[in-house]
Amino acid sequence: FNKKKGSPLTAFVGSETSQSGGVRRSFMRYSLRYDQRPRDNQQMSLYVSNASYEHSVDATITDNGWSIRVDYQFKF
Repeated sequence: FNKKKGSPLTAFVGSETSQSGGVRRSFMRYSLRYDQRPRDNQQMSLYVSNASYEHSVDATITDNGWSIRVDYQFKF
């Protein structure tokens, strides 16, 4: 987002569609990641992602899958 200094924010969007034997399958994934610029004694990163399945999905698979990850590091 900021070419000069480099942004701590990253966004991703991905889509995949396939068809086999007359069966259509779609998969969509998007995520947002924030990596704090490293400081002398701490570092933090936050990641949020969602994956969604559409069209002829097995009933055992949920429609959406959320992932959240937080990493924090403190140095002393």
